Amino acid sequence: MFSNYVETDDLIGILSPGSYSPEILECVRATKDWERLDGFLGRQPRLGITGTIESSYVDATTPGAVPYITTKQINDVLVYPKDCKYISTDADQEWSKCRVKDGDILICKSGKVGAAGLLRAKGEKNCNSVSDVINVRLREGCEVDPFFLALTFNSPWVRSQLQQQSGGAVFDHVSIYAIPELKFPACRFEIQAAIGSKIRKAERLRQIAGNCEREVDGVFQSAVPSYPSVPEIVSWVDTSTLTERMDPQPYRTHALALLEAIRSIPHGVVEHECQISGGCAVPSDEFLEDDGIPLIRIRDIGERSFDPSGTFVSQDFYAANSKYAASESEIVVGMDGNFRAQFFLDSDLPAFINQRVAIIQAEGVRAEFLAAWLNRPEGQIQLYRTSVKTTVEHISLVDIRNVLFPRFGDGEENRLADLIRANREFIAESSRLVEKAKEDVEGLIEGTLNEDTLLEESAQIEKWLNDNPTPNS
Repeated sequence: MFSNYVETDDLIGILSPGSYSPEILECVRATKDWERLDGFLGRQPRLGITGTIESSYVDATTPGAVPYITTKQINDVLVYPKDCKYISTDADQEWSKCRVKDGDILICKSGKVGAAGLLRAKGEKNCNSVSDVINVRLREGCEVDPFFLALTFNSPWVRSQLQQQSGGAVFDHVSIYAIPELKFPACRFEIQAAIGSKIRKAERLRQIAGNCEREVDGVFQSAVPSYPSVPEIVSWVDTSTLTERMDPQPYRTHALALLEAIRSIPHGVVEHECQISGGCAVPSDEFLEDDGIPLIRIRDIGERSFDPSGTFVSQDFYAANSKYAASESEIVVGMDGNFRAQFFLDSDLPAFINQRVAIIQAEGVRAEFLAAWLNRPEGQIQLYRTSVKTTVEHISLVDIRNVLFPRFGDGEENRLADLIRANREFIAESSRLVEKAKEDVEGLIEGTLNEDTLLEESAQIEKWLNDNPTPNS
């Protein structure tokens, strides 16, 4: 049985045992001499829309559609109004008091209690949010760097303050009235700005990466002649398209139309330009939870990068099965459920490739170019066309070998591949900067931060920001 004694000085107006865990108390005690947030607020924190507005959802392309931010978008220090729902102009106008704007800090009231991020929405006329999001707006001209503040809100010391205050019958949530009482380490503004500069550079890198992605997408999109995007419900199949399969999956009209569209332009076939093999059937007793070589499974293959692997193999197993070791510019494709593709950068290595993950060694085409194509709808449609479903969709190595892709000539393909690689590298550097900024905040709080080194790094970052202005989207 676990027990814990709590000093009377640590008591607050909540008697829930979870509010007094040793971990929370340790973080909260460290904040006693910090600055309270209420002295820097431009207004009292507000909640998002509390009404039921599903009937007001509109498509993102609807004129006047307004982004509707939920806790799903608050996953990082920076929050972007993308991959979100949209509401009508009328609904936004009705709930105008709940609007959020660029530079506001958004905090999860429930679910991911205390998770926070700085809203980046300069291109949006209006944005709104759901009631599970608390909107914090700083007073104009106050000596607080908003990028720094968003970082501190995500630190254990500030999140613990909110978690201590949270409670609820069905699920935990934090009161909006607890927000002004939050304490944060309000150090000298130049130190705040120096730490925040890493997030500003991370944001700029993502903007540049986004431009690279949009340019590539535009070229790919214009390369393939238009074709129907949805299959016909009833159709006749020409005998020339018949295979040994008698189910309707391989004969969906939009997929056949896509193949004809690609055949009408200069194109290649994966099997003619690449060597393809499968990954290693790693026995489960070889799995390690840490301290080893990352094992690349289907779930670890992200569309824009590799997700952090939570499973590893030993150095000895890796060395004994070296043909399954990942190489720079090699492509992997998931073969069960998700058919995402990704290529390896040198920074992704070493890595070991699991079974049911296809390994593509590109020879007559750049790996970056081919991986991007496989992740596009045109690549995914081809893979799903020949997939077989049991519990989830499955494909074979043969299915990957038969994928068609457009050809543009060496010069253009190399240019596109360079843009795709740059996109990956910019995003990776952006993630590293965010992690370094988080470490700086921890160092500041724990008294281990070297301020001279930090200021030198900030000066270099500011020069880089001046030399690399915000790109036109």
